Amino acid sequence: MAKKDVADILIIGSGASGGVFAWHLSKIPGIKIVCLEQGEWAFPVEGVPQSQQPEHPESATQRERLVKPPERRRGLRNWENGYPYDFSNSYWQPILANQVGGASVHYGSVWSRYHPSDFVAKSLDGVGDDWPISYWDLYPYYDMLDNIVGVAGVKGDPAHPPVKANWQKPYPLGPGGKVMARGFDKLGWHWWPQTTATITEPHGGRKPCPTHCEVCDEGCPREAKNSSDVVFWPEALRNGVVLKTKARVREITLDKRGLADGALYYDREGKLTEQKARLVVMAANGFGTPRLLLNSKSNQFPQGLANGSGMVGKNLMAHPMMSVAAEFNDDISAKTYEQTGMISDEFYESDPGKRGFVRGFWFLGSGFISPQRAALDAMPSDRATIVPAALKNGQNRGIQWGALHHAAFQERYNYTVGTSMLFEELPIEYNRLELDPTITDEVGVPGIKLYYKKTENLEKMIEYGVERAKDAFMAAGAKKIVNVAPLAEGGAYHLMGTARMGNDPSTSVVDKWGRSHEVKNLFVIDGSVFVTAGPTVVTCTLQTIALRIADYVKKNHQDLLKA
Repeated sequence: MAKKDVADILIIGSGASGGVFAWHLSKIPGIKIVCLEQGEWAFPVEGVPQSQQPEHPESATQRERLVKPPERRRGLRNWENGYPYDFSNSYWQPILANQVGGASVHYGSVWSRYHPSDFVAKSLDGVGDDWPISYWDLYPYYDMLDNIVGVAGVKGDPAHPPVKANWQKPYPLGPGGKVMARGFDKLGWHWWPQTTATITEPHGGRKPCPTHCEVCDEGCPREAKNSSDVVFWPEALRNGVVLKTKARVREITLDKRGLADGALYYDREGKLTEQKARLVVMAANGFGTPRLLLNSKSNQFPQGLANGSGMVGKNLMAHPMMSVAAEFNDDISAKTYEQTGMISDEFYESDPGKRGFVRGFWFLGSGFISPQRAALDAMPSDRATIVPAALKNGQNRGIQWGALHHAAFQERYNYTVGTSMLFEELPIEYNRLELDPTITDEVGVPGIKLYYKKTENLEKMIEYGVERAKDAFMAAGAKKIVNVAPLAEGGAYHLMGTARMGNDPSTSVVDKWGRSHEVKNLFVIDGSVFVTAGPTVVTCTLQTIALRIADYVKKNHQDLLKA
């Protein structure tokens, strides 16, 4: 086993949190930062040295799909350059990403801050726990991050505190958004044009997206979207950060004092290698971070590293999503892709007296239905599972086949609008992940066993939300509701809560700075630290938290690195 020299800071994971953290700390003169990433570069990125570019020539012309198809065994999924997980005891199948930039490569660039209320759910609604930080602790970092990544939107949304960042001109509201806005206006509900982290003007050496081509979830081919591989890693590498790809971490190692002193990982040749470090930072997402902490058992930490509270892997939260579509008499297709949808915070805050549940949900999107969905009544991203089933028994999905199919397609295409709702899940200890006793990745590190069930609160919220979507469509003049997509496998997003922040070491894993209560030179900066989920897309808040923690480490690095 080859022994490497000592880094000042070792980061595990190069995604949304790891990228901004490495970038911010790389500005410290003379500091040595190493990042271990289990995946590869998904495609060439301008400004990245040739030695760091992807090895596969076909990736120079297209962005590849990020994952392999699932194995045939029901309830088990393997991910390329990643690890397997068993979701047979979960109602949803998580989405992971294993490449430089992590999940930021394939998120849709929707950009939304948390509300102040999201940090005090226990005080306001008696559920979950309050965060050890407030919205106002993050406020300056929200603005700082917006200015760094480039954000296009319309300021002044009354549902949020004022924004001081310099936003770029927004994308115009598309026809689907206008239809939904018409319905919301008639009902007297809040709505606002969607804010996006895809630039509309040159920014930071990047060119804007002139068409908003709507392939953000495949990776932005123009590098206009904020993703860590495009925005943060090129400069971090120029500043001297060492990024090692195809480096599969087995465990975090400790010295005799019980402090983290590095990691054992398998390099691209499969050789077990040791990387020593003075400070270790976990940025491997809400699955990868607890997986490695649980696997890093020792005499000092028999339940897993930093897991004296037993909270590592517990309180997993996700964002279940459902969509509703309606058909109209008028042609409302998009004439150009240079557009955005609308969002609504009308049902974001709690109103249990009127609705029968606590916390809330978010209306997101409102787009014209794609040709594939019009033809097959399925989202393009669902084609691997939905389309074969539709072809086998299309009548159950309202699809006509044979001579009548073209007529059915013309009736839907250009006349159908869809919207999605993102629901907040409450943290409960049952929703968790554990190390699986039987499945491992390619080098023998245990995979994950997932336990996840819907709460009664979520069931009520979904039922209520679907009816409100129907109300909005009918108020907008819809001819009929044509689809209510079921909450099925893949119908939930974002991985949060599995190494939560808190002031009490008995009920949390890290403090308000992401620093382990038990291992003082171990930090967690990804979605694992979230205390509540909030009913909105988390990328903005996740990166803001990582930036705030990075700033704390930057200001205190001399003391932190003395250990």
